[in-house]
Amino acid sequence: MEPSTNGHQRGRCFTGFYAVVSYVPEPLGGFLDNLRAELVRGCRLRSHVTILPPRCLPASPDDVAREFERRSSGLAPFDIGLGDVQLFESTRVAYLSLAQGRAEIEDLHRRLNGGALAFQDYFPFHPHLTIAQEIGPGHVARLLGLAARKWRECPHGRTFSVQNLTLVRNVSPERWETVSEHVMPQATLLRTA
Repeated sequence: MEPSTNGHQRGRCFTGFYAVVSYVPEPLGGFLDNLRAELVRGCRLRSHVTILPPRCLPASPDDVAREFERRSSGLAPFDIGLGDVQLFESTRVAYLSLAQGRAEIEDLHRRLNGGALAFQDYFPFHPHLTIAQEIGPGHVARLLGLAARKWRECPHGRTFSVQNLTLVRNVSPERWETVSEHVMPQATLLRTA
């Protein structure tokens, strides 16, 4: 069980852990889902970039959803470019770095991390896309090599547009349910004579 700085402990959050993510759209999302399932057998989590890492919030689910909608209003879509396979060594989490869109993700994190969504993160915020976690110490080098090779072979490019933000709640160890989704309005071009 991992203690947090706000008095809650992981695993003892009676309201459920919440997070805000942006799911990777198809076809790149499907490729990354399959890569993640190959690297960590049985993993069925959808590929995403995390905006607000999992957090235990004392507010009611309705208050959390209202705060999410309020803080998400007025946001515009932006692009994310995925970089190379890297590793958080202390936790043995393999991830794809962000080659584009990192500043926008950091700004979103600051904007959303307040009010009923406020939380002191367990680790310093580092925008990325997780591709494998809970890697056994003897398997790190092999899995990183496999991930790098598969990623080089990806036929779908390395860029996607962040157009939706999704507030999710953890309902079991490997299951997250959607609480609310915010679709960012597309910019419209005005024709002038």
